[in-house]
Amino acid sequence: MSFSLADKHIVVNYHYIEPENSRLSGAHPCFISDFSHQLDFLAHHYRLVSVGEVFEAARENDPERFCAITFDDGLRGQYNYAVPLLKRVKAQGTFFIITSVLQGRLPSAHRVHVLLSHFSVAELIRLFHVFLKDFYPDLASQYRIDIKKRLTQRRLHEDIATANFKETLIVLPEDIKAQFLRYCFKKFNLDADEINRDIFIGEKEIRILKKDGLEIGSHTHNHYALDAISPSTFTGDIKLSAATLLNLTNQSPSVFSYPHGRLQEAVKPVLTEVGFKYAVTIERRGLKTDDDKFLIPRYDAADIKVFLS
Repeated sequence: MSFSLADKHIVVNYHYIEPENSRLSGAHPCFISDFSHQLDFLAHHYRLVSVGEVFEAARENDPERFCAITFDDGLRGQYNYAVPLLKRVKAQGTFFIITSVLQGRLPSAHRVHVLLSHFSVAELIRLFHVFLKDFYPDLASQYRIDIKKRLTQRRLHEDIATANFKETLIVLPEDIKAQFLRYCFKKFNLDADEINRDIFIGEKEIRILKKDGLEIGSHTHNHYALDAISPSTFTGDIKLSAATLLNLTNQSPSVFSYPHGRLQEAVKPVLTEVGFKYAVTIERRGLKTDDDKFLIPRYDAADIKVFLS
């Protein structure tokens, strides 16, 4: 669904906020100038509040316009560039943290972003097929990546090859995916520890965000797609993330963001058990009065950019 001002209650999501000369071109960053322009537009037309306030306003069919600004992953560009702009317009913001990065881990999705920023998708797909042939020949045909026909209707803003590369890696077993990405990093001499420090904020910045009145939410511990792992695995992952954020901020997180926008129905009872009040998806539309509190839709930054172009 395309964004329209007919949507009175919305959530908008951002990932990388970067300058135009960013080394992370493969992550499709929202440039600082674009974010500033979008934020001014949203602040003019909406009251910028928390996710919970938008949800409750939609449920009550409040005639006032409400918008929540969210940021997935806890990225350094969000802290360096977006936060000052949020403060300028006195806006609330919610930052969804991947807690394993605080221990130095570089999640698979971000390894992919780095690789796509430095190498062509054609080269990476070729390397992936070589990897499967050498190490998992019995899986080579099952996971062969088509560069002409889309696997899903997700990632329509990306070319077919890039979208299919990402979608294939998401459904690949976690151990094989991790092995392939380590294989790529070693082949291209990339330092995962250094990249982690460069991309993500740390405990100090998270405490500052909390102190400044911005909301800290959970994006799980390991950033696994929750429809691709067992209930016991995602239960432990969600609980560990919530406990880590409680220890760090002295407050249990109340808002959750599904990694890759993926979930299975069994996740929602776990969110209730852990104490989450709301959870956001990547379904791109405005809120309705009867939306599930654990399936809150969000527009992407690209939707606002298209509307303003």
